[in-house]
Amino acid sequence: MSHDVIECDRSIWPGAIRVDRAAPASLVSQIVESVERSIDAGILRPGEKIPSVRCLARRLQVSTFTVLEANERLVASGLLYARRGAGYFVSRLHKTGASHGSAAGLEHGCLLRAYSPGRVAPQAGIPVSGSHLPSDWYGDGWIQDAARRALRVHPDRLLSAGNPLGLPELRRLMAQRLGASLVAVDEHQVMVTAGATHAWDLLLRTLCRPGDRVGMEDPGSPTLRALILRHGCIPVPVHRGAEGLDIDALCADCLRATPRLLFIQTVYQNPLGTTLSPLQLHRLLALAERFDLLVVESDMYRAMGEPGQPCLAAMDGLKRVVRVDSTTTTLSPLLRVGFIFASPTLISKLVDSKVATGFAGTRLEERIVCQILGSSEYRRMVARLQARIGTCLTSGTERLHRLGMRPLAQPTGGIFISAVLPSPDGVGAADDARISEAASASGLAVKAGSAFSCRSGDRAWIRLNIAYLDHPALSRFVERLRGAADGRNRHNFATSNLAKDTTDEHLES
Repeated sequence: MSHDVIECDRSIWPGAIRVDRAAPASLVSQIVESVERSIDAGILRPGEKIPSVRCLARRLQVSTFTVLEANERLVASGLLYARRGAGYFVSRLHKTGASHGSAAGLEHGCLLRAYSPGRVAPQAGIPVSGSHLPSDWYGDGWIQDAARRALRVHPDRLLSAGNPLGLPELRRLMAQRLGASLVAVDEHQVMVTAGATHAWDLLLRTLCRPGDRVGMEDPGSPTLRALILRHGCIPVPVHRGAEGLDIDALCADCLRATPRLLFIQTVYQNPLGTTLSPLQLHRLLALAERFDLLVVESDMYRAMGEPGQPCLAAMDGLKRVVRVDSTTTTLSPLLRVGFIFASPTLISKLVDSKVATGFAGTRLEERIVCQILGSSEYRRMVARLQARIGTCLTSGTERLHRLGMRPLAQPTGGIFISAVLPSPDGVGAADDARISEAASASGLAVKAGSAFSCRSGDRAWIRLNIAYLDHPALSRFVERLRGAADGRNRHNFATSNLAKDTTDEHLES
């Protein structure tokens, strides 16, 4: 029996798709509408593979060209995506099929926000919600000096092909640094990547298949959410608040269907800036062991605070935990070098994915980063950053309170703090357009909370970079929001009075 016949026999589609040759609509249109209905009804779910072209053509007694054209229309509309050699998969739920507030609707909304124009083209204005500290915080000239020193090697070492695992000297340095502070590893447990996003992509590409559930924090990284969806996986939001992760809810999710992976940020999380307690990490490890769950600890902001913060990878010894790090946060964003720390078995699988996707290593960039991380200037720069961040957090938090902005949680380090916008009756959680308008008029580039969370709340909030908390433009932004809220309240009051007067006149007549 052929593979296509087996696929048709096992398909969940019997009766779900039909064509009527007497109907006025074309056969292609009928197939497209049937697939849309199946997605709307939940018969087909995100990441699920649809029957092959030949299987559908044989079942419907139409040509393969008819099915191909229908599939291409569905791809163009965003309902399906094609994987070379694998077939067609459902990319998301149809917009008319997701009820407001449903999990499907949340996934659809997250996908749209993750790929919004602001993610492709940077917003103009002062980056008060930016992901990096101002360049003058890092000092003047020493990074360039380190780059020049990195180039003082024999030309053959610069022109030779890169190692897929990454520059050996850099891997040894990172293993030594991690071993000295957190957990003992050797260079065979370290792989260099083109930043943290590349590391996440390799892990999803290697360990997940379309339709797999992948846990991530909510609020959390919109880039990570976009990657999960792009791989055809289903994001499972795990609520994170001022008290940490909702591990009880995560356990309930695992009882229903264990996620393939769970991505978390232990220290100075983006966007809340908070750190998980050792007790929570112990509970998380116990849950990971119970459900055979692999946890990815994204640990890019550890250097932005006091040493000695808890580390899940250190507690686990890289058995059920994979650690992801990046130099982008403490160096120039142009030096996009990241790291994956994992078991040697997993590292070998990740290398295969790295080679298959064309990332064979960028020796020049890696050599510059190796020179920088091993220098005394870098250690002094990090110490200055930690002191300055602590000062900004103290003064900046006080300023937020004076502006009427309440932090969602109080960070103790890192570069992020998220705060609720003022005026209880003025700015709602769905007022992204008004927030962006007020920010643009104030010369700011801000990211609203909806970019980081699929959960709608009663109040709007924004992520803030601690370096800009004292910027006068932030005050102007808040005043503009208050003015817009006051204007709307006055309009509502006038409208209600007009309605009352009209009713009174009607009663008198």
